[in-house]
Amino acid sequence: MAEDKNELSQEPYGTFLRRRRLEKKLTQREFAERVGVDFTYLSKVENGRLAAPSEATIGQIAKALGDDPDIHLAQARKVPLDLRAAVAELPVEAAMLLREIRAKRVTGETYTAMLRTLRDARPNPATKRGRRRK
Repeated sequence: MAEDKNELSQEPYGTFLRRRRLEKKLTQREFAERVGVDFTYLSKVENGRLAAPSEATIGQIAKALGDDPDIHLAQARKVPLDLRAAVAELPVEAAMLLREIRAKRVTGETYTAMLRTLRDARPNPATKRGRRRK
């Protein structure tokens, strides 16, 4: 289980959501009101009876909790629309890396190590924000 709100965990999104809500000491009704959804909907998500919400609703959930929406999207195993569009602008090697990641079944620790390596990497001066030159 994740120890801080920005650390990813392997738990289902509903479990993650319930944990974050309780850490903020919110009832389902209070939280639902802040998010703009019915509390029964949140209950079903938290209990795994419904799939994770849409990207827009997850954004509202993260905002209501003061969390990074990308963490919530990752926990829900959702790929945000802006990331899908950005992949098309990356070098071919980046697309191949994503294909390899999809094909290989590695541990969470391996993904964490790869993520740490990427975060620590210096940007390529020939690109702007990691995107190829046009």
